[in-house]
Amino acid sequence: MSQPKDIKWGTPPVGTAGHKALVALSTLLNKEMPQYRISALLPTVGAIATVKGFATKELDAFYGSDVAYHELATDSGRFKGFKERVQRMPVQSFWSNTIEVGLAIHVRNKILPRSWVSFQG
Repeated sequence: MSQPKDIKWGTPPVGTAGHKALVALSTLLNKEMPQYRISALLPTVGAIATVKGFATKELDAFYGSDVAYHELATDSGRFKGFKERVQRMPVQSFWSNTIEVGLAIHVRNKILPRSWVSFQG
């Protein structure tokens, strides 16, 4: 058997949901795909840093966001002036959203909301 191919996967900071998710996912992938050795223990200062690390070929995979893609594509925000350093353009290839949002209304206000406008302010 040949040596596994190393993949450096940049993550957001330790303790964040993104870091936890990528460490768990890389553990599973490493178990199921022995031909690869995915290292997701490369925390950066945030998702923008992982996108930049991928774009400059410092990382093989990254954790990104829609805001990062927009800023990179429009040469704005945290990517202003960065386009000239891009060696490969990042693309989104996997999307996972594990965030649940809930709304609670106290029983005494149960008749209050008639539409979303009721929540204004």
